[in-house]
Amino acid sequence: MKLNKKIIALIFVASFLLPFIGTNDSNTIMNIQTVNAAPTDALVQKWNYTAPSLISGTATLFDMDDNGLTEIIIGTGNNGVFCLNSDGTLNWTYAHTHTVAHSPAVVDIDNDNKPEVMAAIGSGFHYIDDDGTYLDSASMGYTNGAPTVVDFEDDGIWEFLVPATTSTEGIYCFNSDGSKRWNYVIPDGSFSKVMSSPVVADFDDDGVMEIIFGSFSGYLYCINETGDFQWKYNTGGQIWGSPAIADLDENGELDVVVGSLSGSVYCVDENGTLNWSFSAGEAFYSSPTIADIDHDDNLDIVIGSKIDATSGTLYCIEGLGGTELWSHPITGGYIFKDNAIADIDNDGDLEIVVVTTNNIIRVISYTGDPDRSYTYTLSDYATTAPVVADIDQDGIQEIIVGDGSGVIYCLVPENPTLGTNDGWHTQGGSMFRTGNRDRDGDHLDDFTEGILGTTNTNNDTDIDSLLDGQEVFLYGTNPINDDTDADLITDGDEILWFFTNPLESDSDFDGVDDRWEIDHGTDPWDTDTDDDLLTDGDEANTYGSNPLLNDTDSDGLDDWEEVNLGVDGYYTSVDNDDSDNDGILDGNESSYGTSPIDADSDDDGLLDGEEIILGLDGYTTSPTDPDSDDDGLDDGDEYSEGTDPNDSDTDDDGYSDGDEVAAGTDPLNPDSYPVATTPTPTPTPTPTPTNEGALIGGLVSFVLVALMASTMIYFSERRKKYLKL
Repeated sequence: MKLNKKIIALIFVASFLLPFIGTNDSNTIMNIQTVNAAPTDALVQKWNYTAPSLISGTATLFDMDDNGLTEIIIGTGNNGVFCLNSDGTLNWTYAHTHTVAHSPAVVDIDNDNKPEVMAAIGSGFHYIDDDGTYLDSASMGYTNGAPTVVDFEDDGIWEFLVPATTSTEGIYCFNSDGSKRWNYVIPDGSFSKVMSSPVVADFDDDGVMEIIFGSFSGYLYCINETGDFQWKYNTGGQIWGSPAIADLDENGELDVVVGSLSGSVYCVDENGTLNWSFSAGEAFYSSPTIADIDHDDNLDIVIGSKIDATSGTLYCIEGLGGTELWSHPITGGYIFKDNAIADIDNDGDLEIVVVTTNNIIRVISYTGDPDRSYTYTLSDYATTAPVVADIDQDGIQEIIVGDGSGVIYCLVPENPTLGTNDGWHTQGGSMFRTGNRDRDGDHLDDFTEGILGTTNTNNDTDIDSLLDGQEVFLYGTNPINDDTDADLITDGDEILWFFTNPLESDSDFDGVDDRWEIDHGTDPWDTDTDDDLLTDGDEANTYGSNPLLNDTDSDGLDDWEEVNLGVDGYYTSVDNDDSDNDGILDGNESSYGTSPIDADSDDDGLLDGEEIILGLDGYTTSPTDPDSDDDGLDDGDEYSEGTDPNDSDTDDDGYSDGDEVAAGTDPLNPDSYPVATTPTPTPTPTPTPTNEGALIGGLVSFVLVALMASTMIYFSERRKKYLKL
């Protein structure tokens, strides 16, 4: 059966931005021959980076910072995780003293549309942010393979499948928070541990995923997503590599291929029944890879072997019946790591990239021809499988591999040209590690593409500038609809140019969609672009104000103040700077104490603006006092009469302007004034003496008489005295 739709949630990540390659023709064992153009005869080093300790697992390639270039995430023996830029410079490190076991996984664990790194370090998993900072960790025990990341329930919450190191543990399934979901213990004896990552598919098309893995017991196991046994097949020898999955006989049913230390390669159907076996009498430690090597529209299998410590063989086997197409002898070492298939030299034909135990990386022609293969010698033994990718988007495939001395190599062929997409570029065949190939390099294997309705020959089915795998894995967008949220912006433009949410037509939920915001210059991630306390949507849809200006009409009041009873206590117009058309800006009215919605605040017949400036009447008057000079005439009446509203007696005739107007005289003519009425004189009354007055008069008379008597006596005595003399 074909893969169930849940496969779209599988994120068994080893690499991400990894374009694939082309195909060739032949369906029998090939004679060694030279075909097509002259081969590239050497690999050259583009760059290398030396880490402090050995490289401990195959590189994971991913565009961590979403800049269109691929970063290399790789683990070391006792120095943590390293992230390199596409040019080999260091991006960040996550320091740790324990070994980083196997390839890190890259997945958006917390659904924030940013990738996180999950690395098996020591006896647990560490969650690392996209800039290398620590997020969290979970104790899960030691593992023998990179984690398979899968969303079994299709609910956006990830589960991890991990092969345990001990024979009594088997396969664990963990939740994303590190809690154990279930554990499948292998029942076949004490020496039955799992040495490689499991692969996943829905073999019986029942909506429940099956998990396939091999063990040291020699059995190939199939269990379902809840950890329940389904079937097993005995290969007769230890299984070290991961299985590969494909519809090899084109009957619409998936087949499983795996190598064994029994010396054979086995192909079984979805029920665990043997289809065929290929016997070489050599130990197969590595995982098989699948591609149409010979251009005959049938899938072929490539797998490496060990004869002894100094020799091995690379085999190409016809997928339909298990017949050998060709074999390529390896001398000086053997093949232990998985191979990659890619059009390395971009000649239109596939090459196989293998690393051998004698420090050699080999690129072998699709024909197996030794004369068309070329090599590069590493400084130490290869500790990783090769990964093929155009990491710097120059159209040329790079090979990434690490060795025991801590060197990470980026290799390219001499004189390459631009190539095509197809192949099996990394462990597990694609970013899903499902064991299926990814023909167009979009990080969705071909069977998954069939479920989704995407094409396996176009890595961007909806032509929105996002790889189909990016849409499914990282962004959650629809890979067959270029505008998932129907906001008239393509998903690619939202993510790469405008940084809006491709799943929400209104990223900031402000009432206007992203397209409108981009067209009108507002910020689609800011509900209030101009910081005036009104959302962009309210300004555009309700008030008609400008969401780019906090004071749309430049009247000195911000838009919020105008549409609310704010500090000034009035509702005014957001798009008219003088709501009452009185000649005063709304923002200035409060400083004069006038009303911004009443043109004549004091109802004196003059506009507020006329009162404040030397207007038609030539005077400035109080806009809040109807009679500025308190003469009994309102300021507006004074204008009509021609009087001075600031002078209560314009003609200085002693009569107020108001009195003159009331009397009918001319307040502008001092000779015209109201006639005065002469009052009748009132006679002055004669005062009537009072007893008090008589008393005072008598007293005065007494004093005068006494004084006169004293004077006469004085002079009489003086005269007598004089006469005696």
